[in-house]
Amino acid sequence: MKKPVVVILLIVILLAALGGGWWWYQSSRQQPLTPVWQCRYPHRQHELPRWR
Repeated sequence: MKKPVVVILLIVILLAALGGGWWWYQSSRQQPLTPVWQCRYPHRQHELPRWR
């Protein structure tokens, strides 16, 4: 692969990760524990993702 293509892909992936993290942060502020997390990991509610 050409170098510019790799750079563009990295930027797109980084922006997607930042957008997903920001969305998670906003939604988690309104609702501390999401229902999906409670349903899938009821025994791990205290182990929320550490990076948010």
